[in-house]
Amino acid sequence: MKTLASCVSKLTLLFLLLFAGPVVRAQAPAWQTAMLTDRSGGGYVINASVTDSDGNMYIAGSFGGTITLGNISITGIPGHSDAFVAKWSATTNDFVWASGGGSSGYDEATALAISGTSIYISGTFAGPTASFGTTTLVNAATPGNTIHGDVFIAKLIDNGTNASFVWAEQAGAAVNDVANAIAVQGANVYIAGGFYGSAPGTVTRFGSVLPTSGSYIIKLTESGTGSSFGWARQIEGTVQAMATAGQSLYVTGNYRNATITFDGTVLANSDAGRLRSSDVFVAKLQDAGSSGTFVWAQRAGGLGYDEVAAMAVNGSSIYLTGYFISSASFGSTQLMSAGLQEVFVAKLVDAGSSAAFAWAQRAGGIDIDVSNAIAVKGRDLLIAGTFSSTAAFAGPGSLTSTGSNDVFVAKLLDEGTTASFIWAQQAGGPDIERANVIAVTGAQIWVAGATTVPANFGSIGLAASNKGPNVMLPFWASLTDITLLGKTTALRPESLSIFPNPAHGRATVQLPAVAGTATLTILDALGRAVRTQTATGSQTELNLRGLAPGLYAVRVATGGTSATQRLVVE
Repeated sequence: MKTLASCVSKLTLLFLLLFAGPVVRAQAPAWQTAMLTDRSGGGYVINASVTDSDGNMYIAGSFGGTITLGNISITGIPGHSDAFVAKWSATTNDFVWASGGGSSGYDEATALAISGTSIYISGTFAGPTASFGTTTLVNAATPGNTIHGDVFIAKLIDNGTNASFVWAEQAGAAVNDVANAIAVQGANVYIAGGFYGSAPGTVTRFGSVLPTSGSYIIKLTESGTGSSFGWARQIEGTVQAMATAGQSLYVTGNYRNATITFDGTVLANSDAGRLRSSDVFVAKLQDAGSSGTFVWAQRAGGLGYDEVAAMAVNGSSIYLTGYFISSASFGSTQLMSAGLQEVFVAKLVDAGSSAAFAWAQRAGGIDIDVSNAIAVKGRDLLIAGTFSSTAAFAGPGSLTSTGSNDVFVAKLLDEGTTASFIWAQQAGGPDIERANVIAVTGAQIWVAGATTVPANFGSIGLAASNKGPNVMLPFWASLTDITLLGKTTALRPESLSIFPNPAHGRATVQLPAVAGTATLTILDALGRAVRTQTATGSQTELNLRGLAPGLYAVRVATGGTSATQRLVVE
C-alpha cells in the first residue's frame, strides 16, 4: 500500500533531480535514429557540421558516385571522391539541398562555416583540375609529376531550396597542402591547415612565400563575386581548429618543438627532453587589415602526448577538447590520467589582452579514450569521441565498451569556475567505432563517425550484409535532450513557472508579463508537440489528462519570443 510518506519521498526526489541546480545528473537520452552511409555504394563521409540561428544544420565531407540525401541526389565527377555540402532543415526534418564539387582525384571538404545565407567550405583536391560551380581550379603540381593535394576554398549562397557556388580559390604549391579549419568574420575568410615539402622561399603559397613546411593561417577578403588573398601567417605547430566571436579570431592546435612563438609570447613545451611530446596551444589573433598579430597565447599539457581535437566559442568562453596522457596542467588545474589516453574538456576565458583557464575536466579509464568533437549551446557542452574498455564520467557513472572501441556522447554543464558531467551515452559493437562530428539543433544532438558492423545504437541495430566484420562504414545518428530547448530563448525562463510540479491531471502556468496572446506547447521527451493551447492574462491551466507519466517540456511563445520549463507528469 502506498503511504503518504513514500509519495512525499518520491515527489521530493523528483523535484531535487529536476530542479536542484547545476550539479543535477540526468538519465542519458536514448538514441532516436541511426543509419549507415556506405561510401562504396555511393555513400558519404561527414567531416564537419555547423548550425544556424534557426536550428538548420549544414554538413560537409566527401562522397563517391551518386548519393541520395532525403529526396535529393547528387553525382560526383568520375574518379575517386568529391567534396559536398548539404543543408538539413529543422522545420521539415529533411534535407533541403545538396551540392558537390571536385576533381577526378581524391577530394574532400574538411571545414565548414556559415554567415547568414553565405556558406564557406574548405578542403583538398588532388586531381589536375577541380570544378566548383562554374569555377575551375588548377592544381599547382607541375605537369608530369604526381598530383599532390591543393587547398580549395569555396563560397555558396543558400537560396532556400537550393544553393549556388559564388566563387572558389586555390591555395598551395607542388607539395601536399591541407585545410583543417575555416572561420568567417564579415567579409574576411580565414583558413588554417598545413603544407609540406619543397624548398623554402621558392614557391608562393596562399598569396605569400612561406618556408618549407608547417601550419598556416591565411586571410581572404571577399569583394562582390570574388575574393583576394590578404596575409598569411606561419605557425610552428599543427593547427586543428579555429573560431571567431565578435571581432576575435581564435586558433588552437598542438606543438612538439621546445618552444612555440606567437609574436611576443613564447610557450615552452612541458617535456624538455630530447624526444619532446606534444602540448596544446590556444591563441587569439587580431586582424589589422594587411597583417595579423597575435594578442595572447596559452599552453596546456604535461610530459605525455596531449592533443586538442576541437574548439567551440561562446562569447568570451573558449572550450577545448581532446586527450591527454599521464598528467596535464590547464592553468592551475592538474588532471591525472588513470591509464593510457583520457578525455579532457577545458574552458579558457578571454579577458581581452590576456586569457586564463577557468576549469578542466577529465573522463576515461585505463585504456584509450579520445574526444574528437564539441558543441556549445548556452551553458551546455556536448562532446563526442571513442572509448575503450570502461570509461568513467564523474557524475553519470561509467560506460563499458562492447568491443575494442565504442562511440560516446556526453553532456557537461558549465558552472562558471567549474563544470559537471550531466549524462553520458554510448553506441557500438564487437569491433571499432568512433564519433568525429557533433552538432545541436533544438533538442536534437547529431553525431557522425565511422563504425564496423554489427553495431547497436540503443535498440537500433546497424548491419551491412555485403561488408565484412572489419570494414569501417560511416554512420549518422541522433538523440534528443529536451532540456536543451530552453537554452537560447529570448524570454527569461524564471519569468515562467508551473505548479504543482510534478503534476497529475492538470497544472497552472504563471505566464511572463507580456501583452497579447501566448501559445503554450507541451513537448514529450523526444521533442514532439503533444498538446497546444493559447492563453491570455497572467495565468492559465494546462490540461494534462491522457498524457503518459514522464518528463515533458512546456514552451511558451509570444511576440516572437519564447521560454521553456520542464514539467513532470505523474
